[in-house]
Amino acid sequence: MLKQIMMCDMCGEEIPTYEKEVLRGIRKKFYKTGKSKYMPHLEDTLHIHFCEKCTAQIDINILEWKLSVMENCK
Repeated sequence: MLKQIMMCDMCGEEIPTYEKEVLRGIRKKFYKTGKSKYMPHLEDTLHIHFCEKCTAQIDINILEWKLSVMENCK
């Protein structure tokens, strides 16, 4: 049996999985991918997968960029 793994496209580490009960008695595995606050459809449109740590770093970089743009507009 093949083991399916998902790798982070930024750091190259394996994205961990967790199990969740979807119906009574039926458990399904899901990946703990990070969800970006500032680019929520990144995974769907570009098919790029990031771990939670890299997604947090991307959100920080985007927030810093937005703040620098706002400071330059003064």
